[in-house]
This record gives sequence, structure tokens and C-alpha cells, in this order.
Amino acid sequence: MPVKIYGYVTTKQVQDVLNNRFEKFQKSTSFIEAMRHLYLINAHALKKPKLAFNCSWDSLSDEDFCKALLEQPVEITDHTLNPDKARVEENMIIPENRDVFCIKHLSHINNNLHSHDFFEVNYVFSGECIQKFEKEDRILKEGEFCIIAPNSPHDIIAEEESLVVSIMIRQSTFEHTFFAVLTQKNLLSTFFRNILYSKTGKGNYLLFHTDNQTEIKKNIKNICMESYSSDEYANTCCASYINILFALILRRYSDTVYFYSFNSTGEEKIDFVLVLQYIQYNYQTLTLSSLAKFFHYSEAYMSKLIKNNTGMNLTEILTSLKMENSKKLLSSTNMSIFQIAECNGYESPDHFSRTFKKTYGISPRQYRKICMN
Repeated sequence: MPVKIYGYVTTKQVQDVLNNRFEKFQKSTSFIEAMRHLYLINAHALKKPKLAFNCSWDSLSDEDFCKALLEQPVEITDHTLNPDKARVEENMIIPENRDVFCIKHLSHINNNLHSHDFFEVNYVFSGECIQKFEKEDRILKEGEFCIIAPNSPHDIIAEEESLVVSIMIRQSTFEHTFFAVLTQKNLLSTFFRNILYSKTGKGNYLLFHTDNQTEIKKNIKNICMESYSSDEYANTCCASYINILFALILRRYSDTVYFYSFNSTGEEKIDFVLVLQYIQYNYQTLTLSSLAKFFHYSEAYMSKLIKNNTGMNLTEILTSLKMENSKKLLSSTNMSIFQIAECNGYESPDHFSRTFKKTYGISPRQYRKICMN
């Protein structure tokens, strides 16, 4: 059923209400309450305002970008006027027939812990904000990029002079972009999926420490612009910019990732990405013993750590990596079966061939012949 739209207010109007009420009562107000107030005093517009700054937003200074965000419209809907759910669903926030919605985090806002069924990406352009989770309050600083998984109770408290942008992405769109830019061979794909879709019932997020690079900031500015544009190409352009953003983050900052996820014993996991990267680079000769020794864990603990975070044991992971690399070498080089087996850590070509056939149902020679045709 289509969402009924009663009108529009700008983000700046909402911020002004929040500021006035804080000055008058020294109390924070919810975003929804501020919007309802504007509607009741007839301060809303019946037609959607035109896009502020009719140019490519990646050329805007951060100051002008902030002004542009504040001038953008927010829809007043049934969900705004009659909120009846503590849980926020994507159709309440993300406009119909759109995949992404962006907004500047406002100050003096009272949200408290809340959850929703879409992904939220927060980026700190300037200043800082407090990210609240069930068991952690964390200060996010300039250049930090945080992905919050669906169903994760959280809250963001932005400082008054800070510029913090929130990008809300439908779950289906996130899956098609974030995971699509990770190759099957890359262990980070399995790990990130496990974290972001954890069944523990606890909040989860991935935090990347970037250097506030201009390229990333420009990309986010264009995502925001397209999320407010109303032409027939805007949604496609927005999704494309999202795809590029994730590729840039994963290419340059995967080694900076921090994640929040508590297992059943309450033990926080903080360094498994390093374990995955070590496996990725050393899979040809790696053993559980050498891996555990490198990270100063017992073999039993390392085995449990791998299983809990990937759903696979080390042998399965190593075999998968070796087989993927073997396929690549068979299809793109003239290396012999013996050389490919040796390159992937197999002492016996026969053992390699048996493993390959068990995995793919055909022998290495048959696979190469198919690729060459």
C-alpha cells in the first residue's frame, strides 16, 4: 500500500525546532515530534522543494554541502503523524521506489536506542559524534565510516558543530552492492556477512578508520545529491555511487576495521580480520599449528575462533582458497598440472587432482579444456 504524503519540511526547519525547544526547556526532542509540530502549525510545504545547489555536489565545500543537506525535504507521512512502532522499518524512512535516503544528523535530538530493518552507514565529515550500543559508547571522529547492521539497537548523538551524514540503505540494495564488490575468494566477504547477519540478537557494526580522503567525501556528497534528486536516473546513479563507495572503503581500509559483536560468553572479538588476512596471504603452506602460533593462541581456541566467525573449519577454508586459485591458473596460464599443484601447496599432483575433481566434479585437465574452448 503506497505511503500517503501530507507534505514536506526541510531538515533545517526540524533543526530549528530542536534548537528552540532545547533553549527554552533544556530538553532534547525527537525528530518525529519536531516534524509533527511543524505540520500542526502549518509550516510544511505541499509540494516537494527543488534540489538545493543545482550542480554536482562533489564540487561543494563541506560548508556548502552542509547547507545543501539542511535545505533538503523530509516527507510527512502517516508514520510521522501517528508513530505506533518502536522499531523503524525501511518504508517509514526511505522514500517509495528509492533504495537510499541520506540525512544530516541533527543536534539536540532525543532518539534513545532504536533499531530498524535497513542498513545505516554513518560518516563523520567533521567534528565527532557518540555512537551508543547496548554495551558500548564509542566516539566516532573525522573520517570514520561505520556500517550498522539491521536489528541492532543503537543511537547516534552528534555534536552541535559536527557534520555527520547518515546513509540509510535498503537491505536488498546493500547486499547487491557491499557483498558484490567482495570476490568469492576474499575471506572478508564471509566474515563481514557473518558479523552483519549475526544471529546473536546483539547489535553489530563494522567501523573503518579512513583518513577523510577527498575521494570518499566527494562520493558521499554525490550519494546524498542523488538520493534527493527526482529524475528517472537518480536512483540508478545513487546505487552506482554506493557501489563505488564500498569498493573504495574495502580496497583501502579493510585492514583498519573494528567490529562490535558479542558472542554467547560476552567475549568481544576484535582482531579476526587480521587472522583472515594472514590466512589469505599464506594459505599455500598454512597449518592450524602455525596459524595459532603466529597469533599466540592455542590450536583449540584458534579452531573455535575460525568456526564461529566463518562457519567453516581451517581445512575447508584452505581448500577453497587453493581451488579458486587453481581455477584461475588453469584458465589463464600454461602452467602444468604439477606446477599448479606445487604452487598451491600440494606435494602430490594426484592429491591435487583428486581434490579438484571432488570439489568441481571434473578433473583439472577437463576444466582447462572447457576454458580453452
